[in-house]
Order: sequence, then structure tokens, then C-alpha cells
Amino acid sequence: MMFKLIRKILKYYIILLIFFIMSCGSMLSKKWRINNLDMIFTATVLEKSQKIILTTWNDLICLSYETGEILWSNNRFKGYYKPYLLNENEIVCKSDGTICVFDIESGSIKKEFNITGFVVSIIVKGYHVYFISKDGQYSGLEVLDTNTSEIKQLCELEIGDPDGFMQIQNDIIFISHRKSYQFQFKTISAIDCITGKLLWERDIFIDQGEKSQTLVFEGDSLYCIDKRKNKYFLNKLNKYTGEKISEFLLEGKVISHLQYSSGKIGIRGRGGNYLLFDTKTNKFLLIDNNCRFSYLANNVVTIVNSNRILEYDIFTGELKKSYITPFDINTCSKIFYQAGKNKLIAVVDTKKTGEPYFKYKMVLLVDPDPTPPFDHP
Repeated sequence: MMFKLIRKILKYYIILLIFFIMSCGSMLSKKWRINNLDMIFTATVLEKSQKIILTTWNDLICLSYETGEILWSNNRFKGYYKPYLLNENEIVCKSDGTICVFDIESGSIKKEFNITGFVVSIIVKGYHVYFISKDGQYSGLEVLDTNTSEIKQLCELEIGDPDGFMQIQNDIIFISHRKSYQFQFKTISAIDCITGKLLWERDIFIDQGEKSQTLVFEGDSLYCIDKRKNKYFLNKLNKYTGEKISEFLLEGKVISHLQYSSGKIGIRGRGGNYLLFDTKTNKFLLIDNNCRFSYLANNVVTIVNSNRILEYDIFTGELKKSYITPFDINTCSKIFYQAGKNKLIAVVDTKKTGEPYFKYKMVLLVDPDPTPPFDHP
């Protein structure tokens, strides 16, 4: 009798222990760390070649994903300019007045193109590089053929800020930018990338200090954030005409950086809330209220808060996996996340040294159990 009672008590405590471990989450293991890096602006993971490309204050750096070893560095390019993948062997980077094609394996410059004026933004489609150049009062959309080295002007644009969002959908280039006379709103421009014809433009209001304004697409629709009379709306537009189809009121202040996956739009609030909007039911689902960073892809939304990384099912909102980080995320200056088999998260942490500027360290954290939390058809 006593033995049965002890066995029941042990079984009860084992179940409690399992639930406690699940609630805490598994500890992410530190794969490698690099110290004394210059300020890091972007980190791009190249999955096929297992490399990470960093743009820093002084260099373009290529790291091994497996070891963190610096494979090559090139001081020809530096700054916050993000590199773009041209093909499996080459990346494209821009400087103020130059666009260069780099070899991924060696870091050598294979092609260099001099551009008249300041290169504001670029986007790549096939072997074509579309870019906005600015020279004094003039600014325009141009296209570079990296095979023939031909540069052709598509159309003139009035660009006031250098942080314009660009994306290509169905041979249409969508640009979110601020014109020189605009302060509290931006303009969405839709341009035919073959003929250069301006198809439509529409002004949208955003917070004055906010630079980033991303757009997401589904079928024939475009979604963006708009602000009117201190209220925020998710607008649904026809991407071919710019005509507003519908709008949905959002509670509180939101950040105009949208994410999309499988009919769900991720929206971050300024107070830490993270919402998913269902494009079929037009309903919102609150996922988390303490979000510092989010990543939405492959039917999974990843939320990063102070010392946890949480993965939710986007269809049910159910928490599927929880990870603990070995340090407080709030001490990090930047977070770069790449979904994949290894669930990698790269964190850049800033520490002050005796030198007159900041030095940075980059840490790569991986899931010790790389088994996907769930699968969807």
C-alpha cells in the first residue's frame, strides 16, 4: 500500500517537472562568438553556401556559419547598405555612387559600375539591378543589366529620403518613399519595371519619426499602415490601381513594418503587442504583449522578449516552442533571426571599451534540438 502511494506521488512530481521544463523552454546553445567587431548594420544569411555577410562601419565581412571564422573582408564597401544575392556565387552591394558585384567565395570585386549621383536604394530581379539614384534636385529609377553593363533610366521620381522601401511584384516596382516636402506622410509609387510607366501613386500618413514603411502583398492586394487623426488603420489596396478596397482599425500605436506568411499579416505595436491579421476572416489575433523583435515565416511567428524566444502556430496562436537565451536580450543593440533547420538567431551585443567608440560582439545561438516544432501541409 505504501509502495503504491509513493509511486503515485513520484508520478505526480514527474509530471509537474515535465510541465515546468516545458514552460521554461530549452536553453539555446552558444555556437560561437566574435569579439571586437565594428558597428554592424546588416547581417545576411546565405543558406546554400552556409555564410553570413555582415556590413559594418569599415568593412564588408563574410563569416562561416558553422564556426564564425572570418573567411574574408573587403574595405571597399562599408556602411548600412544591405547586400543582395544576385545568384548562387555573387552578391550585389551599393555605395554612394557605385554598384559592385562581389564573388561570394573570395570577396573579390568581379564587376564595378559607376553611377551618376547618390545611389539611394536597390533591388535585384534576375540579373537586373533596379536602383534609385539622386543627383541634386534630380532623382530617378534606373535599371542596370549586370550581363551587358547597360544602364537605362526608367522614370524620374522626387525622392526626399534615402530609406525608401522597394519590392517587385508581377513586373511592378513598389516604392514607399518620402518626397522632399513631406514630413508626416509617405508616398507609395507603383512603376512598370519594363516600360518605366508610373501606374499610380498614393499618400499614406505615418509617425513623423518613423523611417521604415513596409508593404505586404497577397494576390491582387497590397496592405499598408495608414494613420489618420491619431488612429491607425491597416489598409487593403488594389496593387494594380492603388484604389482602397477596405480598411481595418488598429488599437493603439503600431509600427509600420508588416510581415506576411500564409494569409496572416504580422503587426507590431509600440507597446510590445504583436497581432496577427487573418486576410480571409478580417480578424485580429493577439499573439504576445511583450514583443521586442518578431519574425514571421513558414507558418511560424517567432517572438523575442527579454530572455526568451517563443514560437507560435500562426493558425491557432498556440505556443509550440520556448527557448531561453543565455543573456538578457534587452542588452543587445540588434537582433538578426533566420528561420531554418537550425533555428539560428544571431545577436549583436554592444559593450563599451576604453576606445573612443563602441566595439561589438556577435553571438550565434542555435537550438540544441533542431526538430521542427510542428508541420503544416
